Amino acid sequence: MLHTQPGIPGLFLANFLLGDKSLNHVHFNISLLVYARDKTISGRGKVFIPSASERDIISNLYGEFHYQRAADNCYIVLDLFGHQPSIGIPPTCKTTHNTKLNLLLDDNWQIGEASLSYIDPTSQNWQTIEQLPVRQVDHSNIADLSQLAIQVKNAHRH
Repeated sequence: MLHTQPGIPGLFLANFLLGDKSLNHVHFNISLLVYARDKTISGRGKVFIPSASERDIISNLYGEFHYQRAADNCYIVLDLFGHQPSIGIPPTCKTTHNTKLNLLLDDNWQIGEASLSYIDPTSQNWQTIEQLPVRQVDHSNIADLSQLAIQVKNAHRH
């Protein structure tokens, strides 16, 4: 379910699960604040890696979305980069990113497919998983929402 934010037209919260939530498979939970007016996205995510579950990857996510038409269908494309959360100005250098994410969603932001790249915490090498199933989930958490709001506020100051 998309949660619109009262008082801010075009701002809404969307939560997604990428992959199959299982102890045997890599999966990624993300919470995104989407600002439709300028097509920007800020969010947070957690990659669960079975071989290194005690070292899950936490990311602050930033990016954009656009619409793509193919035949009679309209899709929503999200391009996101993630970095380890830090205090202060968010890093913008590509060398600081720990996740890269490309999503192709249906026009209702409900389901789709994703390509996920992340730095494996054990090997420190980039790993890529293609064609991860994506579905919107309802795991909204007030603490996450307030953290996202602070993150968005700070990102738009710079």
